[in-house]
Amino acid sequence: MRDHGKHNKSVCDKLHLQDEFKCNDWVITTAFYSAIHYLDHALFPYKHSDGSMFNDINDAHKVIRKQSKHQTREYLVNQKINHHAVDYNFLMSECWNARYSNYDVNPAIANLAVKKLESIIKFCDK
Repeated sequence: MRDHGKHNKSVCDKLHLQDEFKCNDWVITTAFYSAIHYLDHALFPYKHSDGSMFNDINDAHKVIRKQSKHQTREYLVNQKINHHAVDYNFLMSECWNARYSNYDVNPAIANLAVKKLESIIKFCDK
């Protein structure tokens, strides 16, 4: 999981540093998907309050049964890594906005997404 996060982070960095393309929507999208992999690495295995053990998001989603795996992950982050819940929620929200509503993303939002990802990585790499 962590290696997949590193891979997505390298794409995020390349897009973020290349002024000629200004693909801020993809900076945010790759930041979000990188964060997912880092957070999954930090979350699992996960012991749920009912005693269930989850090895990955698929196991967790079968029991927790939120609308989506993203929402299941959001729930788990709030439970286990709540100091990064705001970062995860920001990245998820901005990714959805960039992908489905407005691809013309302000560079300041892309910069903030990268900072939030870096904060998540710093925590997960401890």
